[in-house]
Amino acid sequence: HVEGSISVPDPNGCPAGSVALKYRGRYKGVAIGGCGMFGCNARYDYPTIESCYEACAQTPRCKSFEWAPLNGDRNHVDKKVCGMWPHANPNSLWPGGDGQYHMILCKMGASPIGSGTVSSIQLKGRLGQEKVRINARDSKVEYRLAKGDKSYDLPTPVNEGEEFSIEFLNDNGPRDVFVTEADKFLIRTGKRSWPSCPTFTAIFRGGRCDLVRKGVFA
Repeated sequence: HVEGSISVPDPNGCPAGSVALKYRGRYKGVAIGGCGMFGCNARYDYPTIESCYEACAQTPRCKSFEWAPLNGDRNHVDKKVCGMWPHANPNSLWPGGDGQYHMILCKMGASPIGSGTVSSIQLKGRLGQEKVRINARDSKVEYRLAKGDKSYDLPTPVNEGEEFSIEFLNDNGPRDVFVTEADKFLIRTGKRSWPSCPTFTAIFRGGRCDLVRKGVFA
């Protein structure tokens, strides 16, 4: 089978699995002085905040990362900046080229505090024969998906920011599973996150990943 992990992103802009840190009452512009673990030039190799998160997640010593979009770092207005750190202790506010604050510092391994819970997810199958198992905490439930959009309950509700997983139980042949409640979730497969994932069989934010065949990412 194939697993995909889904969780709610941080409301302040950090990818799911991380949370924005505050400094002097702000979430934007928060920084750690210096260039990070890998030097200054290595900070410009990441096109999205998700790719920056993934690089930090795959680096055992990385405890936090700072991300600045284009024009988000006043010293490098033509570059996106991803700095990775072995700690999560902000010590400065850093403006962008326009004098406003855009940079964000995300702590790894944390979940945002939310006021609600996630208790269901909207799915559909291409043929109406697709079978999935939804795992949440220590509980699980299996469903045969309908061809039309339908909301399927998790076996137990989870807090915002907490992960749950979907297993495709018969993902060989022409069967296909779609996540249609796209704006609420960040979809990951293994160590990869949307939009870079090349494999998760789902419609998400107007795009889709490749098909899953016989339990192997095709």
